[in-house]
Amino acid sequence: MELSEYSQENIVQTNSSKITLSPNAKLVFTRTYSICGHCIKNTENISNEMVNLDFDAFSKLYSDWKITKFEQAQVELEKEISGYCDEHYLVKDLDGIVAIYKIDQSDNLHLESQTEILTKYLPEGDLKDLYEGVVVYGKNNLNAYLENFE
Repeated sequence: MELSEYSQENIVQTNSSKITLSPNAKLVFTRTYSICGHCIKNTENISNEMVNLDFDAFSKLYSDWKITKFEQAQVELEKEISGYCDEHYLVKDLDGIVAIYKIDQSDNLHLESQTEILTKYLPEGDLKDLYEGVVVYGKNNLNAYLENFE
C-alpha cells in the first residue's frame, strides 16, 4: 500500500513531549559582577512549585535571568550585576582600632565588626594603608590579612 492510499484517519498523531523539571532538579545561578569582575556560582534545589514546569513557565519566574541550559535535571541561569560581589571587605582604621567594613553591590560601606587590634602599635606603612583603607577579597584573605597584625 502506498503512502497516498492512507487516509487521514489512519494517521496517528503523536505529541512531542516538552522537557519539564524533575523533583530532584538543580538550579545553577551564575552571577557576574561588573565592578570587581568576579563570577559567583551557586547551586540550589528547585522548589516544589517548580516541579513539572516547562521552559516557558519557568522562564516567566526568572524573566530577568538568561537561561543558558534547561534540562529535566538541571537549569543554568546567568545574570550580570552592576557593583561588587558580596565577598569584598574594607579594612580601615576606626578611632584607633582596626575595623572591617563590608562593601555592598552599590559600593556602600557597612561596618561589619571591630577587631581588638590597636592601630597605634602597627608599623608606619600598615598604619598609612589602614587610614586609606585596604580592600580585601574573601574571608580567607581577610583572615590572613588580619593575622599579619597579631
